[in-house]
Amino acid sequence: MKKEAPALLMPLDTRTIFLITFVNTLIMGFGLILAARTYERLIRRSMTSWGRACIITITGWGLVGLRDLIPPLFSIVIANILIHFGTAEFYQSLRLFDGQSPYRRYTNLLVLATTLLIIIFFYLYENLIIRILISSVVLMALYGLSAWKLNHCPSEPPSTMRRIVSLGFGLMMAIYLIRTIYILISPESFPIMLANTPLQFFVFGGTSLGFMGATFGYLLMCNSHFNDQLKQMADTDVLTGLYNRRAFIDLSQREINRARRSGQMPAMFLIDVDDFKTINDQYGHGAGDEALCSVSRQLSHALRSHDIVGRFGGDEFIALLPGTGDQETEKIAARLSQAITDTPLVLNKTEIRLKVSIGRAVAQKDRLDFNDLFHRADLSLYEAKRTRLK
Repeated sequence: MKKEAPALLMPLDTRTIFLITFVNTLIMGFGLILAARTYERLIRRSMTSWGRACIITITGWGLVGLRDLIPPLFSIVIANILIHFGTAEFYQSLRLFDGQSPYRRYTNLLVLATTLLIIIFFYLYENLIIRILISSVVLMALYGLSAWKLNHCPSEPPSTMRRIVSLGFGLMMAIYLIRTIYILISPESFPIMLANTPLQFFVFGGTSLGFMGATFGYLLMCNSHFNDQLKQMADTDVLTGLYNRRAFIDLSQREINRARRSGQMPAMFLIDVDDFKTINDQYGHGAGDEALCSVSRQLSHALRSHDIVGRFGGDEFIALLPGTGDQETEKIAARLSQAITDTPLVLNKTEIRLKVSIGRAVAQKDRLDFNDLFHRADLSLYEAKRTRLK
Protein backbone atom coordinates (compact mmCIF):
# COMPACT_ATOMS: atom_id res chain seq x y z
CA MET A 1 0.00 0.00 0.00
CA LYS A 2 1.17 3.41 -0.91
CA LYS A 3 1.42 5.84 1.91
CA GLU A 4 -0.50 9.03 1.37
CA ALA A 5 1.65 12.10 1.07
CA PRO A 6 1.27 14.39 4.07
CA ALA A 7 -1.03 17.31 3.44
CA LEU A 8 0.74 20.56 2.83
CA LEU A 9 0.43 23.09 5.60
CA MET A 10 -2.20 25.66 4.80
CA PRO A 11 -0.75 29.16 4.43
CA LEU A 12 -1.75 31.73 6.99
CA ASP A 13 -4.90 33.56 5.99
CA THR A 14 -5.50 37.26 6.62
CA ARG A 15 -7.64 36.73 9.73
CA THR A 16 -4.93 34.53 11.29
CA ILE A 17 -2.33 37.26 10.69
CA PHE A 18 -4.70 39.71 12.35
CA LEU A 19 -5.06 37.40 15.36
CA ILE A 20 -1.29 36.87 15.75
CA THR A 21 -0.60 40.59 15.39
CA PHE A 22 -3.40 41.43 17.82
CA VAL A 23 -2.09 39.14 20.55
CA ASN A 24 1.58 40.15 20.13
CA THR A 25 0.95 43.88 20.03
CA LEU A 26 -1.53 43.75 22.91
CA ILE A 27 1.05 41.97 25.06
CA MET A 28 3.72 44.53 24.11
CA GLY A 29 1.36 47.43 24.87
CA PHE A 30 0.43 46.23 28.34
CA GLY A 31 4.03 45.18 28.96
CA LEU A 32 5.29 48.70 28.21
CA ILE A 33 2.70 50.26 30.50
CA LEU A 34 3.70 47.95 33.35
CA ALA A 35 7.44 48.36 32.70
CA ALA A 36 7.06 52.16 32.63
CA ARG A 37 6.58 52.17 36.42
CA THR A 38 10.27 51.42 36.94
CA TYR A 39 11.49 54.44 34.92
CA GLU A 40 11.73 58.10 35.85
CA ARG A 41 8.83 60.46 35.15
CA LEU A 42 9.74 61.67 31.65
CA ILE A 43 10.35 58.21 30.20
CA ARG A 44 7.46 56.76 32.20
CA ARG A 45 5.00 59.12 30.49
CA SER A 46 6.45 58.34 27.06
CA MET A 47 6.39 54.56 27.61
CA THR A 48 2.84 54.70 28.92
CA SER A 49 1.80 56.71 25.87
CA TRP A 50 3.53 54.23 23.52
CA GLY A 51 1.89 51.27 25.24
CA ARG A 52 -1.48 53.00 25.03
CA ALA A 53 -0.87 53.68 21.31
CA CYS A 54 -0.16 49.96 20.76
CA ILE A 55 -3.39 48.94 22.50
CA ILE A 56 -5.56 51.53 20.71
CA THR A 57 -4.10 50.79 17.27
CA ILE A 58 -4.26 47.03 17.55
CA THR A 59 -7.81 47.18 18.92
CA GLY A 60 -8.75 49.03 15.74
CA TRP A 61 -7.02 46.40 13.60
CA GLY A 62 -8.75 43.70 15.65
CA LEU A 63 -12.13 45.20 14.78
CA VAL A 64 -11.11 45.21 11.11
CA GLY A 65 -10.27 41.51 11.45
CA LEU A 66 -13.83 40.88 12.63
CA ARG A 67 -15.25 42.33 9.39
CA ASP A 68 -18.51 40.53 8.43
CA LEU A 69 -18.78 39.20 11.99
CA ILE A 70 -19.68 42.47 13.73
CA PRO A 71 -21.72 45.52 12.59
CA PRO A 72 -19.96 47.85 10.09
CA LEU A 73 -20.14 50.72 12.58
CA PHE A 74 -17.52 48.88 14.65
CA SER A 75 -15.51 47.11 11.94
CA ILE A 76 -15.26 50.17 9.67
CA VAL A 77 -15.97 53.51 11.38
CA ILE A 78 -14.77 52.90 14.94
CA ALA A 79 -11.96 50.65 13.70
CA ASN A 80 -10.57 53.42 11.48
CA ILE A 81 -10.84 56.01 14.27
CA LEU A 82 -8.83 53.76 16.60
CA ILE A 83 -6.22 52.84 13.97
CA HIS A 84 -5.51 56.42 12.92
CA PHE A 85 -5.68 57.97 16.39
CA GLY A 86 -3.50 55.21 17.85
CA THR A 87 -0.94 55.58 15.07
CA ALA A 88 -0.82 59.34 15.71
CA GLU A 89 -0.13 58.62 19.39
CA PHE A 90 3.23 57.06 18.53
CA TYR A 91 4.33 60.52 17.41
CA GLN A 92 3.07 62.05 20.67
CA SER A 93 4.98 59.49 22.75
CA LEU A 94 8.17 60.39 20.84
CA ARG A 95 7.59 64.05 21.70
CA LEU A 96 7.30 63.07 25.37
CA PHE A 97 10.51 61.03 25.07
CA ASP A 98 12.33 64.16 23.83
CA GLY A 99 10.98 66.23 26.73
CA GLN A 100 8.31 68.02 24.67
CA SER A 101 4.61 68.34 25.41
CA PRO A 102 2.14 66.39 23.25
CA TYR A 103 0.79 68.42 20.33
CA ARG A 104 -2.40 66.82 19.02
CA ARG A 105 -4.08 69.74 17.23
CA TYR A 106 -3.11 68.76 13.69
CA THR A 107 -3.07 65.00 14.19
CA ASN A 108 -6.56 65.12 15.71
CA LEU A 109 -7.78 67.23 12.78
CA LEU A 110 -6.29 64.68 10.39
CA VAL A 111 -8.02 61.80 12.22
CA LEU A 112 -11.32 63.71 12.24
CA ALA A 113 -11.11 64.49 8.51
CA THR A 114 -10.25 60.85 7.76
CA THR A 115 -13.21 59.63 9.81
CA LEU A 116 -15.61 61.95 7.98
CA LEU A 117 -14.33 60.73 4.60
CA ILE A 118 -14.65 57.10 5.69
CA ILE A 119 -18.25 57.73 6.75
CA ILE A 120 -19.03 59.49 3.46
CA PHE A 121 -17.59 56.70 1.33
CA PHE A 122 -19.36 54.02 3.33
CA TYR A 123 -22.79 55.37 4.15
CA LEU A 124 -23.34 57.87 1.30
CA TYR A 125 -21.17 56.67 -1.58
CA GLU A 126 -20.10 53.15 -0.73
CA ASN A 127 -16.63 52.60 -2.20
CA LEU A 128 -14.13 50.24 -0.58
CA ILE A 129 -11.24 51.22 -2.86
CA ILE A 130 -11.49 54.93 -2.00
CA ARG A 131 -11.71 54.13 1.72
CA ILE A 132 -8.59 52.00 1.52
CA LEU A 133 -6.74 54.68 -0.45
CA ILE A 134 -7.69 57.36 2.11
CA SER A 135 -6.59 55.17 5.02
CA SER A 136 -3.34 54.19 3.30
CA VAL A 137 -2.36 57.79 2.57
CA VAL A 138 -3.14 58.92 6.12
CA LEU A 139 -1.19 56.02 7.65
CA MET A 140 1.74 56.83 5.35
CA ALA A 141 1.68 60.42 6.63
CA LEU A 142 1.51 59.39 10.30
CA TYR A 143 4.28 56.80 9.97
CA GLY A 144 6.36 59.37 8.12
CA LEU A 145 5.76 61.92 10.88
CA SER A 146 7.07 59.51 13.53
CA ALA A 147 10.10 58.63 11.36
CA TRP A 148 10.82 62.35 10.89
CA LYS A 149 10.56 62.98 14.66
CA LEU A 150 13.06 60.26 15.41
CA ASN A 151 15.61 61.93 13.12
CA HIS A 152 14.99 65.46 14.42
CA CYS A 153 15.72 65.40 18.15
CA PRO A 154 16.01 68.98 19.52
CA SER A 155 18.54 68.13 22.21
CA GLU A 156 20.87 65.54 20.66
CA PRO A 157 21.86 63.99 17.30
CA PRO A 158 20.00 60.81 16.26
CA SER A 159 21.38 57.69 17.92
CA THR A 160 21.63 54.20 16.44
CA MET A 161 18.55 53.14 18.42
CA ARG A 162 16.53 56.08 17.11
CA ARG A 163 17.54 55.20 13.56
CA ILE A 164 16.41 51.60 14.08
CA VAL A 165 12.96 52.71 15.26
CA SER A 166 12.84 55.25 12.43
CA LEU A 167 13.59 52.41 10.01
CA GLY A 168 10.59 50.48 11.41
CA PHE A 169 8.26 53.41 10.77
CA GLY A 170 9.88 54.01 7.38
CA LEU A 171 9.23 50.37 6.47
CA MET A 172 5.54 50.68 7.35
CA MET A 173 5.31 53.93 5.39
CA ALA A 174 6.83 52.16 2.37
CA ILE A 175 4.39 49.26 2.72
CA TYR A 176 1.38 51.56 2.53
CA LEU A 177 2.94 53.51 -0.33
CA ILE A 178 3.27 50.26 -2.29
CA ARG A 179 -0.30 49.35 -1.35
CA THR A 180 -1.56 52.72 -2.59
CA ILE A 181 0.29 52.46 -5.89
CA TYR A 182 -0.84 48.86 -6.40
CA ILE A 183 -4.51 49.70 -5.84
CA LEU A 184 -4.34 52.73 -8.12
CA ILE A 185 -2.83 50.60 -10.89
CA SER A 186 -5.04 47.55 -10.39
CA PRO A 187 -8.18 48.32 -8.33
CA GLU A 188 -10.04 45.26 -9.68
CA SER A 189 -7.51 42.95 -7.94
CA PHE A 190 -8.78 44.09 -4.54
CA PRO A 191 -12.22 42.46 -4.22
CA ILE A 192 -12.75 42.50 -0.44
CA MET A 193 -10.95 43.92 2.61
CA LEU A 194 -9.81 40.58 4.03
CA ALA A 195 -9.04 38.85 0.72
CA ASN A 196 -6.29 36.22 0.96
CA THR A 197 -4.05 37.79 -1.66
CA PRO A 198 -0.24 38.29 -1.80
CA LEU A 199 -0.78 42.03 -1.38
CA GLN A 200 -2.77 41.53 1.82
CA PHE A 201 -0.17 39.14 3.23
CA PHE A 202 2.52 41.70 2.40
CA VAL A 203 0.61 44.62 3.95
CA PHE A 204 -0.65 43.03 7.14
CA GLY A 205 2.38 40.79 7.69
CA GLY A 206 4.75 43.71 7.05
CA THR A 207 2.75 46.00 9.35
CA SER A 208 2.88 43.36 12.09
CA LEU A 209 6.66 43.06 11.78
CA GLY A 210 6.99 46.85 11.61
CA PHE A 211 5.00 47.32 14.83
CA MET A 212 7.02 44.72 16.68
CA GLY A 213 10.35 46.03 15.36
CA ALA A 214 9.54 49.66 16.15
CA THR A 215 8.29 48.80 19.65
CA PHE A 216 11.32 46.61 20.40
CA GLY A 217 13.63 49.37 19.16
CA TYR A 218 11.73 51.93 21.22
CA LEU A 219 12.21 49.80 24.33
CA LEU A 220 15.96 49.71 23.61
CA MET A 221 15.84 53.52 23.28
CA CYS A 222 14.27 53.79 26.73
CA ASN A 223 16.80 51.38 28.21
CA SER A 224 19.71 53.31 26.64
CA HIS A 225 18.32 56.59 27.98
CA PHE A 226 17.94 55.04 31.43
CA ASN A 227 21.55 53.81 31.37
CA ASP A 228 22.74 57.27 30.29
CA GLN A 229 20.90 58.78 33.23
CA LEU A 230 22.50 56.31 35.63
CA LYS A 231 25.92 57.19 34.24
CA GLN A 232 25.16 60.89 34.56
CA MET A 233 24.05 60.41 38.16
CA ALA A 234 27.30 58.54 38.86
CA ASP A 235 29.38 61.32 37.28
CA THR A 236 27.72 64.45 38.68
CA ASP A 237 27.57 66.17 42.01
CA VAL A 238 24.05 65.91 43.39
CA LEU A 239 23.88 69.49 44.69
CA THR A 240 25.46 71.52 41.88
CA GLY A 241 25.08 69.27 38.83
CA LEU A 242 28.79 69.70 38.02
CA TYR A 243 31.15 66.76 37.59
CA ASN A 244 32.06 65.05 40.84
CA ARG A 245 35.66 64.44 41.87
CA ARG A 246 36.00 61.01 40.26
CA ALA A 247 34.46 62.04 36.93
CA PHE A 248 36.51 65.24 36.81
CA ILE A 249 39.78 63.35 37.29
CA ASP A 250 38.84 60.80 34.60
CA LEU A 251 37.92 63.49 32.06
CA SER A 252 40.99 65.55 32.92
CA GLN A 253 43.28 62.56 32.41
CA ARG A 254 41.78 62.09 28.94
CA GLU A 255 42.32 65.76 28.12
CA ILE A 256 45.91 65.61 29.36
CA ASN A 257 46.54 62.54 27.17
CA ARG A 258 45.08 64.44 24.22
CA ALA A 259 47.30 67.43 25.05
CA ARG A 260 50.37 65.18 24.84
CA ARG A 261 49.47 64.46 21.23
CA SER A 262 48.33 67.95 20.20
CA GLY A 263 50.85 70.01 22.15
CA GLN A 264 48.13 72.42 23.33
CA MET A 265 48.60 72.72 27.08
CA PRO A 266 45.59 72.92 29.43
CA ALA A 267 45.24 75.17 32.46
CA MET A 268 43.75 74.23 35.82
CA PHE A 269 41.77 76.50 38.15
CA LEU A 270 40.98 75.83 41.80
CA ILE A 271 38.17 78.05 43.11
CA ASP A 272 37.45 78.31 46.84
CA VAL A 273 34.48 80.19 48.30
CA ASP A 274 35.73 82.75 50.82
CA ASP A 275 34.21 82.76 54.32
CA PHE A 276 31.96 79.82 53.48
CA LYS A 277 31.84 78.67 57.10
CA THR A 278 30.57 82.13 58.09
CA ILE A 279 27.71 81.83 55.60
CA ASN A 280 26.75 78.44 57.06
CA ASP A 281 27.01 79.66 60.65
CA GLN A 282 25.16 82.97 60.10
CA TYR A 283 22.47 81.98 57.60
CA GLY A 284 22.23 78.20 57.92
CA HIS A 285 23.35 75.25 55.81
CA GLY A 286 20.55 75.88 53.32
CA ALA A 287 22.14 79.22 52.51
CA GLY A 288 25.49 77.49 52.14
CA ASP A 289 23.98 75.11 49.60
CA GLU A 290 22.44 78.05 47.71
CA ALA A 291 25.84 79.75 47.67
CA LEU A 292 27.51 76.67 46.16
CA CYS A 293 24.79 76.40 43.52
CA SER A 294 25.16 80.09 42.66
CA VAL A 295 28.93 79.73 42.21
CA SER A 296 28.49 76.61 40.07
CA ARG A 297 26.03 78.44 37.79
CA GLN A 298 28.42 81.35 37.29
CA LEU A 299 31.28 78.99 36.49
CA SER A 300 29.16 77.13 33.94
CA HIS A 301 28.06 80.38 32.29
CA ALA A 302 31.48 82.05 32.26
CA LEU A 303 33.53 79.11 30.97
CA ARG A 304 33.43 77.47 27.54
CA SER A 305 31.24 74.49 26.75
CA HIS A 306 34.24 72.18 26.29
CA ASP A 307 35.91 73.24 29.57
CA ILE A 308 35.69 70.61 32.32
CA VAL A 309 34.16 71.97 35.52
CA GLY A 310 33.61 70.07 38.74
CA ARG A 311 33.01 70.29 42.45
CA PHE A 312 36.09 68.89 44.12
CA GLY A 313 34.70 68.76 47.62
CA GLY A 314 33.14 71.05 50.24
CA ASP A 315 33.29 74.64 49.00
CA GLU A 316 36.05 73.97 46.47
CA PHE A 317 35.52 73.89 42.71
CA ILE A 318 37.92 72.88 39.98
CA ALA A 319 38.14 73.49 36.24
CA LEU A 320 40.41 72.27 33.45
CA LEU A 321 40.57 74.55 30.41
CA PRO A 322 42.08 72.95 27.27
CA GLY A 323 44.49 75.03 25.21
CA THR A 324 44.81 77.94 27.68
CA GLY A 325 48.08 79.86 28.17
CA ASP A 326 49.50 81.90 31.05
CA GLN A 327 48.24 85.28 29.84
CA GLU A 328 44.72 83.99 29.33
CA THR A 329 44.47 82.44 32.80
CA GLU A 330 44.86 85.81 34.52
CA LYS A 331 42.03 87.35 32.49
CA ILE A 332 39.81 84.32 32.99
CA ALA A 333 40.41 84.28 36.75
CA ALA A 334 39.52 87.98 36.97
CA ARG A 335 36.36 87.44 34.91
CA LEU A 336 35.24 84.48 37.05
CA SER A 337 35.84 86.36 40.29
CA GLN A 338 33.96 89.42 39.01
CA ALA A 339 31.01 87.39 37.73
CA ILE A 340 30.56 85.67 41.09
CA THR A 341 30.88 88.93 43.05
CA ASP A 342 28.41 90.70 40.75
CA THR A 343 25.76 88.03 41.33
CA PRO A 344 24.71 88.35 44.97
CA LEU A 345 22.83 85.58 46.72
CA VAL A 346 19.41 86.85 47.89
CA LEU A 347 18.00 85.18 51.01
CA ASN A 348 14.94 86.62 52.75
CA LYS A 349 15.54 89.99 51.06
CA THR A 350 19.15 89.95 52.29
CA GLU A 351 21.94 90.17 49.72
CA ILE A 352 25.03 88.08 50.36
CA ARG A 353 28.03 89.10 48.27
CA LEU A 354 30.03 86.01 47.46
CA LYS A 355 33.76 86.16 46.94
CA VAL A 356 36.17 83.50 45.79
CA SER A 357 39.89 82.87 45.80
CA ILE A 358 41.30 81.34 42.63
CA GLY A 359 44.48 79.38 42.14
CA ARG A 360 45.68 78.62 38.63
CA ALA A 361 48.41 76.73 36.83
CA VAL A 362 49.25 75.94 33.21
CA ALA A 363 50.55 72.50 32.28
CA GLN A 364 54.15 72.20 31.15
CA LYS A 365 55.21 69.95 28.28
CA ASP A 366 58.15 68.43 30.15
CA ARG A 367 55.95 67.37 33.11
CA LEU A 368 52.43 66.98 31.78
CA ASP A 369 50.82 65.24 34.73
CA PHE A 370 47.49 65.71 36.55
CA ASN A 371 48.99 65.52 40.04
CA ASP A 372 51.70 68.05 39.21
CA LEU A 373 49.17 70.44 37.65
CA PHE A 374 46.84 70.09 40.63
CA HIS A 375 49.71 70.60 43.10
CA ARG A 376 50.78 73.85 41.43
CA ALA A 377 47.19 75.12 41.22
CA ASP A 378 46.74 74.29 44.91
CA LEU A 379 49.89 76.26 45.83
CA SER A 380 48.56 79.17 43.76
CA LEU A 381 45.22 79.00 45.60
CA TYR A 382 47.01 78.99 48.95
CA GLU A 383 48.97 82.08 47.89
CA ALA A 384 45.75 83.81 46.69
CA LYS A 385 44.05 83.17 50.06
CA ARG A 386 47.11 84.30 51.99
CA THR A 387 47.30 87.53 49.95
CA ARG A 388 43.58 88.18 50.56
CA LEU A 389 43.99 87.84 54.33
CA LYS A 390 46.83 90.37 54.49
